[in-house]
Amino acid sequence: MEEEKLNEELVKLEYLRREIEEDINTLNLLQYTQDSVGKSLLGLDRLNISDENEVLIPYGNEIFFRGKITDTKSAIVGLGNNIFKKMNVDELRKKLSQDFDELNKNIEKLAHTINNLQEEGERLEKEVNEMYEEFTKNMKQ
Repeated sequence: MEEEKLNEELVKLEYLRREIEEDINTLNLLQYTQDSVGKSLLGLDRLNISDENEVLIPYGNEIFFRGKITDTKSAIVGLGNNIFKKMNVDELRKKLSQDFDELNKNIEKLAHTINNLQEEGERLEKEVNEMYEEFTKNMKQ
């Protein structure tokens, strides 16, 4: 019976470790996305500072052309599934700011969840180690 309980707890511990790993991967993706949104916001701010809006325009896989942004009042924004929308810069800035804030909330929430799962994992690991020691002690008797 002790062996069955020990195996159950080991399965729980492994499941918890996998869940933490998946959450950490998701957290990394959210942080990468937030960084990208932040860079976009900074880029929008730079549009109004300088008349020299030279950029590299992606043409294909690792192929770029030098170009200049001539319309700094609006942008074409991808919404997903090959759907695009023209937005003025103020609308875009507002949307990006909202996206950034939403990502920040999700990052904080997920980081808190990961922390709780790690604490639970440490508690469960300690419990499993104690069960294992008791199990091996009983096996020797």
